[in-house]
Amino acid sequence: MKRYGIWGLGVVGRSAIRFLHAQGHTLSVYDARPLTDEEESFLSTYLVRIYAPHEQEAFFKDNDFLVPSPGIALTQAQEYQQKMVHELTLFGPRWHKPLIAVTGSLGKTTLVTLLTSLLQANDLTVATGGNIGTAMLDLLPSQDTVDYGLLELSSFQLEFAHTFAPDLAIMTNLYANHLDRHGNLEAYFEAKAHIFKHQRPEQKMLLPLNLAPQVRALTDRPCTYFSSEGPSPAMLHMLKEGDVLYTLEGTTLTRRRLNNGQLAITTLPIRSSLAQKGESLLRETWLILLTVSDMLGILSSYAFTVPEFAPLEHRIEFVGSHEGKLFYNDSKSTIVEATRAAVATLAPRPIHLILGGISKGVDRAALIGLLKPYIAATVCFGKEAKELEAGCKKYGIPTSAHETLQQAIKACVQQAKKDEVILLSPSGASYDLYKDYQERGRHFKKLVKELSSDTDV
Repeated sequence: MKRYGIWGLGVVGRSAIRFLHAQGHTLSVYDARPLTDEEESFLSTYLVRIYAPHEQEAFFKDNDFLVPSPGIALTQAQEYQQKMVHELTLFGPRWHKPLIAVTGSLGKTTLVTLLTSLLQANDLTVATGGNIGTAMLDLLPSQDTVDYGLLELSSFQLEFAHTFAPDLAIMTNLYANHLDRHGNLEAYFEAKAHIFKHQRPEQKMLLPLNLAPQVRALTDRPCTYFSSEGPSPAMLHMLKEGDVLYTLEGTTLTRRRLNNGQLAITTLPIRSSLAQKGESLLRETWLILLTVSDMLGILSSYAFTVPEFAPLEHRIEFVGSHEGKLFYNDSKSTIVEATRAAVATLAPRPIHLILGGISKGVDRAALIGLLKPYIAATVCFGKEAKELEAGCKKYGIPTSAHETLQQAIKACVQQAKKDEVILLSPSGASYDLYKDYQERGRHFKKLVKELSSDTDV
């Protein structure tokens, strides 16, 4: 048995402890923050040694292997790189059922949630986890009872995944994000690309067509693409032998496959009642959902087994009203493109947009400028409020800066009129003021509920 050090006692760290304890390994943990009584009790149950914050170097040296939390940048442990064992390295070889993995900058949680419902509605059992809900190592005991595994994966989880090979790899899109860790957009894509880079020939990948040049630089395998835009000659010219392209035109899903230099075109009519469900979803997510159902061979029955999709918490979630003003919680929007999607969904009503959070190395000002035609005003809060305010002023957007979310809501209430929208869609990570976007969203909902007794929640 080996000595494993768990670096970071979060969701992943706990799952690694449960998994490695079952294998009989000797375990220890290091976390720079003080541990709670509950965490110390958990570690005691699994006989885990605790290294104090000042004992990091001893922790590195004493263990045969180190399992870091995906959120930890490893620059401070360069000399111990050979000891690092990452979450997907542990999971991949031990998962033996068909596996679907999803990554992307925007929409992956929505897609994974809808795919789970889709599979279940077609009488298929699925174990869903990864960057959503259950840690992937905690899925391993259930794999003999399910038909599919379904993972949401972040760039942090994929960055060191040098052998991971899902049966179906999906990338929803690519926008600048986490540049404070990856350095530039190219390196960010390189990390995401590990979702398909090591696949075998019989495994499949689904990506947006605009990423074809980057994909071709990494693999010459045929790829399945999707495009939310109608097929132009330039788009079709991007296809290589064996590639497949899916588009959605009205209520028809069209599949184009390039064989022997010729396009074989198949049209797949989608029942109008089914297509109407897609009107409440982002069009791109709806297209991916239909494409995956065809790739899995369940599209023919899909029209008869449509699940009821409940709105996701913290994603364009209607919270309530106060004095006729409508409040929406979109705390999950941690990049500007997500905020743009939320604004587009709620337009044309005048929108008072609450921005905040941390930019993660991305210049938000220019992208925020694109929102100007759709919003009445912005209200900024948190660590980067002044920078956001300056960016909004640059584009002539009425704005103000505040320290807290409570102050931002108060400013919105004062300036918004009846039937106008107050939207929390920060476009940045929550870590300046909150543990995560869920805590930020819950606080927003609490503050809205407290506005007055006529708030309708």
